[in-house]
Amino acid sequence: MKKIYILICILILIGCTNELRYYQKALNQNLINTDSTQILVIIPSIGCLGCISGVESYLKYHAKEEQDIKFILTNIQSIKTLRLRIGEAINSKNIYLDRENIWYNPKNENSIYPILLRIASNQVIAIEYISPENPHSMETIIKRWRETANMQ
Repeated sequence: MKKIYILICILILIGCTNELRYYQKALNQNLINTDSTQILVIIPSIGCLGCISGVESYLKYHAKEEQDIKFILTNIQSIKTLRLRIGEAINSKNIYLDRENIWYNPKNENSIYPILLRIASNQVIAIEYISPENPHSMETIIKRWRETANMQ
């Protein structure tokens, strides 16, 4: 039983490490200025509709006031539809349209969910998915990450 538990822990660590590496690579090759950024929110256009619409709603009403958050819209099927969903917020300086799908990882089964990446010194240090399995809301995660960043 102990061996199975250890094996499961190792597999989880390997999976998390691969995800961190993928998003770190995307961060390194992307032209987004992350100097003042603490959090990147990656929002796929297609996936868990309830999860995506909740994050898009947050983006729509808070994008202009969130100075330490950048929103990346990826796996875009239609700019026109996207503009209808999020309105004028699409023109905010902290919203990026990932037309090359640099931030979209089709090999990750969680890519259907919005992803929050915590950034420190241009390094991805944490990942959270906004999914039905995650009991925390986006606002809760952001608040917790900001509090821990202020403590350091």
